[in-house]
Amino acid sequence: MANAVKNYKQYDYISRYESFPYYYDPVNNRYYYGITSSLNTDTSYSLYEVKAGDSYDSIALDYYGCALFYWVICDYNEIFDSLEPPTIGTKIKLPALNNIRFVQK
Repeated sequence: MANAVKNYKQYDYISRYESFPYYYDPVNNRYYYGITSSLNTDTSYSLYEVKAGDSYDSIALDYYGCALFYWVICDYNEIFDSLEPPTIGTKIKLPALNNIRFVQK
């Protein structure tokens, strides 16, 4: 039996941020990703204390069941750099997804 060759689809990019709008901050010489509105701070939330090894993706996966909701955590807590690891011991707010409301910026 001959070895089967697997053909994988090729992508020009693989980025979890591709679908999000972004803007360039010339003062800090970096791009920021996000949305043009923010989560209403009246949205109910649970308090979470960051543990060793946590990332916003992993917290979203544990709390919401989907790592792609990292942006909800970052937006609600006004975290502008989601790639910067959260500080151990920091308490962050995890908003409930069932009643999220947005405020236009």
